[in-house]
Amino acid sequence: MKAAKPVVYASLLSALVAVTTACKEEQPPTPTPTPTPTPTTEAAAPATAPADQLETNTATARTYSEGIPGSTVTAVETLNATVIEIDREKRLAVLQDEAGNRRQVHVPTAMVNFDQVQVGDRVNVAAAVETIVSVQEPGSASDQQSGLAAQAAEGQEPGLFVAESTQVTAIIESIDETQRTATLKFGDGSTRTVRVRDDIVMSPDYLGKEVVINITAAVAASIEKVGVAPAD
Repeated sequence: MKAAKPVVYASLLSALVAVTTACKEEQPPTPTPTPTPTPTTEAAAPATAPADQLETNTATARTYSEGIPGSTVTAVETLNATVIEIDREKRLAVLQDEAGNRRQVHVPTAMVNFDQVQVGDRVNVAAAVETIVSVQEPGSASDQQSGLAAQAAEGQEPGLFVAESTQVTAIIESIDETQRTATLKFGDGSTRTVRVRDDIVMSPDYLGKEVVINITAAVAASIEKVGVAPAD
């Protein structure tokens, strides 16, 4: 197996913070629920959300076996920000990263302890996407999707974990040895032409075989309380 190789991958958390694709409600992971009066020490979130993009750290790797079609791509993106404003009635919070960038987010109801979140708390979010591509005999796989979500119990520290797995299959419809590309046809009739790695032998034997794509995405969010006195 070759060592992990970096690949270009779209930003995960940039979209996650604005509109969380992992949450079923299409809302971003950060603090959440239970309407309570806003303490006088907290400023209400402004009507116009800050437009700056929060800064994240991304690590991406690709691994594959020499001469064997398929690969595994893993992308992990992390975000650390501070809650600077809260509107509990509208379930809005404004986050700010260390660079001073801000983003207003809508808190999903899956996080049941939004009432515990205070201005100054730290928000830690990690998003990971693993994509596994393999070539199999026809009929050995089918499209499917599954997911799970976990949340902190009421009274515990606010937190959220969401994971979703999707499997998509396509048929290798044609191969262009000169361009080193293969055209894939998906179940909905759409096609896509992809480049084939240089270490793969462009054999007609691959025609008609299935390309199976397994994508697993997971998002974990937690709140780090600040200014809490240690227990005796």
